[in-house]
Amino acid sequence: MATLTTVEGIQYNFDPGTVVAVSDHDPATKQAVTCVYGVTGNYLKVTESIQEFLSRLKITANFAPSTAPNGGAVWLNGSSIAAIRGRVAGDARGANAVVYTSSITQWLKDSVADAVTALNAHGGKL
Repeated sequence: MATLTTVEGIQYNFDPGTVVAVSDHDPATKQAVTCVYGVTGNYLKVTESIQEFLSRLKITANFAPSTAPNGGAVWLNGSSIAAIRGRVAGDARGANAVVYTSSITQWLKDSVADAVTALNAHGGKL
């Protein structure tokens, strides 16, 4: 069991295996803040950096660093990725790949080939 405390001061006890992604920006406000996905139905904002959060939980090896279309950092749990596809009409500007988990869809600036290589090196099976 692990804990995290949100920027609002709410503490969560959770299974570190539920974390599917961690990003460095709030997608709604564009605020620079670490957002943790997978613990609850929505992302949770924390004061730790991505690296501090993953390192404290001892799960860094499970996460592949990637780049969101806006240039922000997003780290993805390789074993949480169910599918990946290339860009199609209507995708976020700057996206070259889209990954899917059971709880989130994440557009990536990375190519499909680069994303697959990185994710598979971190527990993915794509």
